[in-house]
Amino acid sequence: VLRFALPALGSSLASPLLSAIDTAVVGRCASSVELAALGPASTLFDSLGLIFAFLQVASINKLAGLARDGAPRAEEERREAVGEFAALALALGLALMLLLLFGAR
Repeated sequence: VLRFALPALGSSLASPLLSAIDTAVVGRCASSVELAALGPASTLFDSLGLIFAFLQVASINKLAGLARDGAPRAEEERREAVGEFAALALALGLALMLLLLFGAR
């Protein structure tokens, strides 16, 4: 049980811990304007992380379903599914990067 519980606990604590570190660094090194802007920015990025978490859930469910099937083409279908999810993750990541690059101006 601990083998699964500890990584789940770590991933749940990662976002609040990183937000606290960001707040400490910005509060120490920047003005109150930058510190005030950090709150909405942290909320936005935490929300985006939760929105894109569907990729993990969907890919695990799809691969588990394909692993259950004993079909002769199961290995090929698993490879295709991994490729599709990797391409989707890359496309969404690039779209988000472009949005951040050009939307921040």
